[in-house]
Amino acid sequence: MGLFRKKKEDETYENVHVYDEDEYDEDEYDEEAYDEEAYDEDDYDEDEYEDEDYEEDEDDSSGHESTRGHVQNLELTITQLSQTVEHLSKQLDNKQESINRMAAQVTRHDSVVYEKDQLQAKVNELSRQLEAAQEEKRALSATYQRDLSELSESADHAEAYEDRIKDLLDQNEELNRQLEELSPLKDVKEEWTKERKTKDEIISRLKENEEALSDQLKTLKHEHQQMSDRLQNVNHKYQELENSRVQQLADRNVMQRDLERELERQEHMKNELATILLEAKEKARETTAAAEIEAKHRRQKAENEANKIVSEASMEVIRIRQDLKQYKERLTQFHQESEGLFKQWLKSSEGFDLP
Repeated sequence: MGLFRKKKEDETYENVHVYDEDEYDEDEYDEEAYDEEAYDEDDYDEDEYEDEDYEEDEDDSSGHESTRGHVQNLELTITQLSQTVEHLSKQLDNKQESINRMAAQVTRHDSVVYEKDQLQAKVNELSRQLEAAQEEKRALSATYQRDLSELSESADHAEAYEDRIKDLLDQNEELNRQLEELSPLKDVKEEWTKERKTKDEIISRLKENEEALSDQLKTLKHEHQQMSDRLQNVNHKYQELENSRVQQLADRNVMQRDLERELERQEHMKNELATILLEAKEKARETTAAAEIEAKHRRQKAENEANKIVSEASMEVIRIRQDLKQYKERLTQFHQESEGLFKQWLKSSEGFDLP
């Protein structure tokens, strides 16, 4: 519980850094920083597919361009999600730092309750942000699966073109063989030669289309690989964020248990102090009552003894007075007797002749 052993002068929230979402400038995650020229549609010249006999090829090319646009949007979405994950990671770091600083200043009961409420509110906000990130991840996964399906369809179209080219090559070989068999017929040979040239042109154009589709397929596969890598990175960052959230919740639970134990200890101390005060008051009342009874008893005993002493002293004074009176009477009698005897001695001494 060293977090709560702070001096009283540190019990303030003025220097606590509370995370403010406005501190992070959204311009640093400007989506315009990602140049879309890498996917410029002008790199693919649609003029080479403008043959009236192959309108289906133009549809396939526009389909690939649409797929490429989806891939581009998916890549931007992945980038935005990566930025969101980094933003949430920064928020987590700032929230953790703010929580640690605030937890270091909690020492009293009211402060502990306030910090616990603030921590709960921030954890709820973090959970909400993680749920939003999870929703974005699910949407990204759905878009990824849809684009992957479109890529698979493009690959199927490429395989169909390859089969068509093989069929045309087989037809060309068959035509050559027929031309050799019909070589005596000049007109027929010329006709077949024209048809062969037409077929060769068709085969050449189909080969060009196949090469273009192969290049597009390679590009799409490369983009698909990049998309997969980015999605894997996003999943990794999301997992790290989830682990951080779990660790944050675990730390919050540990801190909450520590705070609850501290509150229980304080409540227990308060109860013990209240019990001690009640016992002290009860003992003081008992001691006061016993002291009052003892004082009354001693006062009564002292009064009785004092009355007894006063009574005995009064009797002794009366006896002394009586003795003094008797002694005075004896002295008076002795004086009278002495005076009479002295007079007799004087009278008797007058008869003696003194020299």
